[in-house]
Amino acid sequence: MTPTAVYALAAVLVGGPAAMLLPFAVARRLVDRHAEEAGPAIRAAGRDDLTPAAVRSIAKEANQ
Repeated sequence: MTPTAVYALAAVLVGGPAAMLLPFAVARRLVDRHAEEAGPAIRAAGRDDLTPAAVRSIAKEANQ
């Protein structure tokens, strides 16, 4: 096997799984960021049964 083929094979074996797992890593970061923003608003309201729309409105009020 030539050095170029070895390099290409290594790139495919490493890059393929990394490209497939990247969306999950991005989604996890977005979920964590949302929890940091919405969590305090929910706790401030003293509620844990709010709808997403109610949480957004409380978060907007808290950020103003």
